[in-house]
Amino acid sequence: MTIRRRRIRLGSIVLIALLLSPPAETFAGELNRVRDQARTSSSDSGSSGGSSSREDRHGHDDHHHGHDPWHDHHDDGNSLSDDLFGIGFLAALVGVSSPFWAPPQLLGDDGEKGYFPGHPYDNAVGGLVPDKTPSGAHDTLVVLQGQYGDDFGGVSHANGRLILESAWRLGIDTEFNYRHEDGSPSDDLWTGDFNVTWRFAQSEPLQFRTGVGFNWLADRQGEDYGFNFTYGADLFPGDPWVLSSTIDWGRLGEATLFHNRTTIGVTQNGWGLYTGYDYFNVGGAGLHAWINGIELRF
Repeated sequence: MTIRRRRIRLGSIVLIALLLSPPAETFAGELNRVRDQARTSSSDSGSSGGSSSREDRHGHDDHHHGHDPWHDHHDDGNSLSDDLFGIGFLAALVGVSSPFWAPPQLLGDDGEKGYFPGHPYDNAVGGLVPDKTPSGAHDTLVVLQGQYGDDFGGVSHANGRLILESAWRLGIDTEFNYRHEDGSPSDDLWTGDFNVTWRFAQSEPLQFRTGVGFNWLADRQGEDYGFNFTYGADLFPGDPWVLSSTIDWGRLGEATLFHNRTTIGVTQNGWGLYTGYDYFNVGGAGLHAWINGIELRF
C-alpha cells in the first residue's frame, strides 16, 4: 500500500512539473518560412544525374551504330533554325538590357553631373537641377526614411532607410527591417541590405539608379548573407508628388531573394509622407505589407 501511494505521489509530481515547465520555442509561422528557406540548401544529391549521363551515353552510342538518312536533308533546316535562334537571342539581349540603355536615351542624359535643390520643387521642376544656378542647390543628397508595414495577418515590420547621392552620381542605399509575428511564441526577424549605387540616367523630374551590394538576415539563431543587385527610380511628376520604386534581387543564404517596394507620397520643404506596398520573398516564402512612412530629403 505504501509503495502504491509513493508511485501515485511520484506520478503526480512528474505531471505537475510537465505542466509547469515552459514550452520549447518552436516557430511555424511566416517568418520561420523565410528563415528556413535562407538556411536550407536546395541542391540535389545528384544520384539521378549519373543515370541520366549513362542514358545520354547510351543514346549517343546508339546514334553512331548507323547513318541517319535524313541528316543531309535537314542541314538547311538546321541552318535556318540557328539563324532564327541567333536573332531571337539578340532580341532577348536587347530587351533584357533595355532598362539600362533606354532611360538615358529617353531622358536625353548627356552623362554630366547633376545637383540637388534645397528640397524637391525648390526652384526646380523636380528633385534634380542641371547646375548650381538655383539658390540652395548643392552637391549631395541625403534621404532618411522610416516606415511601418502590416499584412493584417499577424506580421508587422518597422523599416529604416538611408540614401546618399552625390553630384558625381555615386551613392549608397542601405536599409534594415525589423519584422514581428504574433503567436505562441511570437517570432522576430531582422533583414536588410547595403548597396553602392550609380545614378545612370537623370533629368529634373526623373532619376534612375542601380547598384550592387549584399543582403543580410539576423535572429537569435545566427546570421546569413548574400549578394544583392538593386534597381530603382524616383519620379517627381509635379509639386508636391513623389513616386518611387526599388527592386532588390539576389541571394540570401541558400535561397534566391526578391524585394520590391513601390510608394506614392507628397513632399513639402523636404519633409514627406508616403504610402505603398512592400513585397519580400526568400526562396518562395513571401511576405507582403501595406506601408506608411515619413521621410526627410536635404
